[in-house]
Amino acid sequence: IREDVAYDILNAQVQKIIKNLSMEKKVTLNIADAAMETLKQKAIANLDNGGSAISNHNYMIINNSYFGYNEVKYYAGAILAPPSGQHVTTIVYNSIFEKNHAGYHAAVSNNFKDTELYMQNCALIDNYLKLDEIYGDIALDDNATIQYCWWGKNVINPYYYSPHSGEIEPEKINASRWLVMTFTSNNDVIYRNEVNQLTVSLKYYFDNETKEIYEYDGEFDLPLDVTFYTSTGTLATKKLVNGVATFDYNPQKKDSVVYAKINNQILKIDDFQLRKTDIIADDLEKYYGNSSDLVIKLIKDNNAPISNEQLKVSLAGRLYTIKTDENGQAKLSIDGLTPNVYNATITFTGGGKYLRSTKSVNVVVKKATPKWTAIEKAFEDTDKTKNYTATLKDDGDNAIKNVAVTFEVNGETYNATTDSNGVATFNLENLTSVGNFTATLSYPGDDNYNNATANAKITVESASKTSSEDSKENEISKAKTTVESASKTTSKGSKDKAIAKAKTTVRTAWKTISKGSKESDIVKKIQIALKKNGYYLEFNGHYLKVDGIYGNFTENAVKEFQKANGLNVTGKVDYETAQKLGLVE
Repeated sequence: IREDVAYDILNAQVQKIIKNLSMEKKVTLNIADAAMETLKQKAIANLDNGGSAISNHNYMIINNSYFGYNEVKYYAGAILAPPSGQHVTTIVYNSIFEKNHAGYHAAVSNNFKDTELYMQNCALIDNYLKLDEIYGDIALDDNATIQYCWWGKNVINPYYYSPHSGEIEPEKINASRWLVMTFTSNNDVIYRNEVNQLTVSLKYYFDNETKEIYEYDGEFDLPLDVTFYTSTGTLATKKLVNGVATFDYNPQKKDSVVYAKINNQILKIDDFQLRKTDIIADDLEKYYGNSSDLVIKLIKDNNAPISNEQLKVSLAGRLYTIKTDENGQAKLSIDGLTPNVYNATITFTGGGKYLRSTKSVNVVVKKATPKWTAIEKAFEDTDKTKNYTATLKDDGDNAIKNVAVTFEVNGETYNATTDSNGVATFNLENLTSVGNFTATLSYPGDDNYNNATANAKITVESASKTSSEDSKENEISKAKTTVESASKTTSKGSKDKAIAKAKTTVRTAWKTISKGSKESDIVKKIQIALKKNGYYLEFNGHYLKVDGIYGNFTENAVKEFQKANGLNVTGKVDYETAQKLGLVE
């Protein structure tokens, strides 16, 4: 080549020898993505001189190329830079040199005086000298820089400096940094029963001057094969991408070591372990009767949840088995525990997949505090039955059943037992005194509940007084009606005399009706009249029937009617109330 030119060899499979290129001018020979494989094709067996693949006499750049199985009798199994009478430069990037053989001087490259060699991000593997082993992989007589290259395990002679040689004439070659293969797991070890990401990297280099390993942050394209395998066979083969290859590995039960191989370099990881586990649960405090769960979470030592695994819980003399959900959570109901302090021991056996773990927590069940529901109540002194009811529930609104309670009023104590709804009914048969009283409801408590008390207002009215007043009002009303009827036919004087007489007459036409009245027919008329006036319609969405029972609903409806019509609010249907309801004229 006699002109200043650039010549590219791209994506070529070169099977013959490129030899004796006489370059008198500066030539850029860009051999990219090319493969030089002469030995495989038996193109040569022995050459008298050297440069089995390339013989450079001037200036050459080689990039992304492969030199393999080249064989030469004397010098340079792959690249030769012989004396040419001018300065010779050879630059090589991202190229692979594998199993290149030479008789004496350098299995890969040889350059003589007044030559310059620069190699970076190259792989030099299994290259060797065949005869007397003079020199090594790269023989040098002048300046050379060989940086960040992968050497594998080369068989070389320590005459000249290389990663595996001694320190004879180290100033002649700058090859103090070479790439180091690493093989790691994202978990540092191999965990069974889960996917481990294995990583092989050439992104580190050894500096022979400092004797330290550093991370290499440069980019390079060296497409070496990485083989992952175990004792049972190959798992996968991956290409290095920018110096890194990864593989997701879920070990088989019989695996105890996993290997990674680049060329003749093999590394292994033989630390196989079961994951540690942790049980997360807090001490629990609750009140008797309230619904509560002991919440437990099972996680790995990397905080990932462990799902669909059984937990054993020993609590209050019983052993429970519960299973974790997709979030690693399991719950145990403790509603049946009586007030006490318990210790819960939680155990995860591991099931052969994980390491065993246990945890103990305290479960404290406190006594519940009941509450009374009591209302005001009025009786007449002549009532034969004076029943008073009150309801006892816990703070969770659960009925407290079948417990003994007392009701104390006017110096008398009455006993009762709550029913299935927590209702206690007291028959106040001895309460005959007329007056207003403050009664005390009491529950002494037991092993499950604290004591509870409440006050209730009780009124006892005189039946004779009420009857007299009601009769008087009714008689006056009747007299007024008679007078008004007579006034149509009598004189004014006679009318005045009749009214005066009526005012002194006790009315008996209407008897006051109140809560607990037995006159069901009159009560029904009252309920019908209330409905006509827009009262006594419903309670909490339930229709109120005309049933002739003067109970709380009827009494409340009467009070609302009296209040709305400016009457005395008593809850009793006296003459004025009956008149407003249209029951009397």
